[in-house]
Amino acid sequence: MSKEATGKAKEDETAVWNETLQAEYDLIRSVGEECIAETELKALLLKDKNFYLYDGFEPSGRMHIAQGVFKAVNVNKCTSQRGTFVFWVAGTLFGDLCTLYR
Repeated sequence: MSKEATGKAKEDETAVWNETLQAEYDLIRSVGEECIAETELKALLLKDKNFYLYDGFEPSGRMHIAQGVFKAVNVNKCTSQRGTFVFWVAGTLFGDLCTLYR
């Protein structure tokens, strides 16, 4: 078998949707309110590589401890399934961002 053929065979073996991948998918989807393209998420899980998840929010005052615990639980669910979490924080809680970066 050629190198190209063995690579293709290996790719075909890993591209099988199974119960384990379905469990990973269900766990990740339990966290998110919105998934723009569920087929893309399934494709990412099939690739057996890390992927990014984004969470954006705008804090208004201090965060309640329960909100912080809930955020930590959700992040841990996703990172346990090969995901890398990226937080986007908006707002002027810490002052004018233009001033901070000068």
